[in-house]
Amino acid sequence: MRIIYSYTRLAVIIGLLFATACRQQDNDLQPEDAQIGFYNASEYIRLQLKNTPKANYLFVDTKDTVPSGAVPRFTNSDYINQFPNKFYYVNHPQPWLSYIRVAPGAHQLILRDTSMRRTLVIDTVLSQHGEPMTVYFADDKGKFRTWKLSDQVNTKSDSIYLRILNLSPDAGKVFLTINGKVPTGLPASLDYGDVTRFTGRAVSGPDTLRVRFYQQSAPDAAIISATLLTTPGSAYNIVLKGNLMAQSFKDPLTGLVLNYDASLKLALTQVK
Repeated sequence: MRIIYSYTRLAVIIGLLFATACRQQDNDLQPEDAQIGFYNASEYIRLQLKNTPKANYLFVDTKDTVPSGAVPRFTNSDYINQFPNKFYYVNHPQPWLSYIRVAPGAHQLILRDTSMRRTLVIDTVLSQHGEPMTVYFADDKGKFRTWKLSDQVNTKSDSIYLRILNLSPDAGKVFLTINGKVPTGLPASLDYGDVTRFTGRAVSGPDTLRVRFYQQSAPDAAIISATLLTTPGSAYNIVLKGNLMAQSFKDPLTGLVLNYDASLKLALTQVK
């Protein structure tokens, strides 16, 4: 049994090293390249995907309504909330963000529901030369918002870098602790839609961070926690998403009554 366990661990390590090599290669951009990735933090989309085998398609610079394998999309998965997801590994503690290649400049995004009859989001994103970015989608009772965030970060080998996103519409103002302490360099609280910059944290080697979120109005009881495994010279997103409380509301698009579960989650992703 010990030999089998060792081989299993070896396979996981090899897989992670391969993913690291691929990720580094993917980031070797040509000067004219720009990259965009997409991340779903929307309960509306999650509920649609839970109830149908179809996908939510994202059309970039086209009004075509015929989906194909090349069209960005969100599918039903408890593990994969991003597109593309080519660097996702089940055994990896937090998946890397990855991107599609686009020309620098303005791009129109159209996100449709699973029926393909209704448009959830129309927005424009401006991509920059040699810069990766991620577009985040979330909703508050069916009212969508987008966040277009650059993933460009300059790192040092003796630090890690953390960016915090509060994409939970009903958690209220929150703050976090790392290993039991409020980290320096962050706002006193984060409301729905607030995003911090990447903040450096000095480290001496690989570390395990215990992250806990609290409501500012109830600072004695954590509402959610997660463990973040870090490596010096790397950057990470900590995304609070989902709903703290179950709720019912009338869908602004269809007029139907929808029910959201209490589904608060912490999503951890690696940027660099």
